[in-house]
Amino acid sequence: MVSIESASEPRLKHERLEQSMKMSSSSWWWFSAAIISLLFADGREPIAVAAWIAPACLLRFVRTQPLWRGLGLIYAVLAIMRGITYRGMIPIPGIFYFLFLAVAGLFAGAPYFVDRLLAPRLSSRLRVFVFPTAFVLIQFAISQGPHGSWGSVAYTQAGNLPLLQSLSVVGIWGIAFLIGWFASAFNQLLEQGSQSAMGLRSIAVFAGVYIGIISIGGARLALFPPRSETVRVASLSPLKTGSAIPDSLLDSVIQGDANDSAMHDLDSLAAEGQRELLSRTDREARAGAQIVFWSEEAAFIRKQNEANLLSEADVRRQLSFPVNDN
Repeated sequence: MVSIESASEPRLKHERLEQSMKMSSSSWWWFSAAIISLLFADGREPIAVAAWIAPACLLRFVRTQPLWRGLGLIYAVLAIMRGITYRGMIPIPGIFYFLFLAVAGLFAGAPYFVDRLLAPRLSSRLRVFVFPTAFVLIQFAISQGPHGSWGSVAYTQAGNLPLLQSLSVVGIWGIAFLIGWFASAFNQLLEQGSQSAMGLRSIAVFAGVYIGIISIGGARLALFPPRSETVRVASLSPLKTGSAIPDSLLDSVIQGDANDSAMHDLDSLAAEGQRELLSRTDREARAGAQIVFWSEEAAFIRKQNEANLLSEADVRRQLSFPVNDN
């Protein structure tokens, strides 16, 4: 008996080494897929499916890497990808933008840290809910800050109308939980294999809940369309063409380092952007829009020029929007 065990030990070690090498190799493929997905999972024009894929790939990577190496790389890639996808969206000057990214990376990586520490200590039935719970709680905590729920993963699903019907019941946190739940259930299936009843049950329960939500939402849209009166609304954002305000100029003004010439350049470029938005506002009003609003940070203006812009907008409103005296 002793000789048999001793003879089998090298073979067992070899099999474990092979399995470890295969896992390590596939882990980096998941990491690469996560990076690609993150480029499209957030920012100005996110792709809805990428917001589901990225957390699943990141979670797979961090679970198949040594604790601190996995978490360190997750933190770095989340901070860097946010720097790329948020570029031009956040008016934070100079080094403060990079400090923002460093803090944002910590919050974004926190759910993976919680999962890595707690999930291995729990049963399979409970393990699958660690990541989505942490995912939602951390986003909810961030929403209590000055910027509210800005940046929530739920906003990436704005085009999925059947899914959005669930907002009336569970809010944006329900959608965030679903995205986190998919990542965790998918990983449990990969870990336990397609032959595992628990792995199959985990993904099947998620699929059943998701399909149910989509079905109920679709039925609501089809069977109970809006019957109340509606008004035409127009939403305007700055065009990508034309003269944009350089980041360096905006940073110098915000930091108080701009001279008179820089201030004049800012006023000129800002006025050009405002005229373009006002012109498009006129066009939408004449086309029948009764409500026209501009996107966040659509126009920059110094405080002393604000009254003039509001006065011009009011004159255009009276000319463009019909007034019903009845």
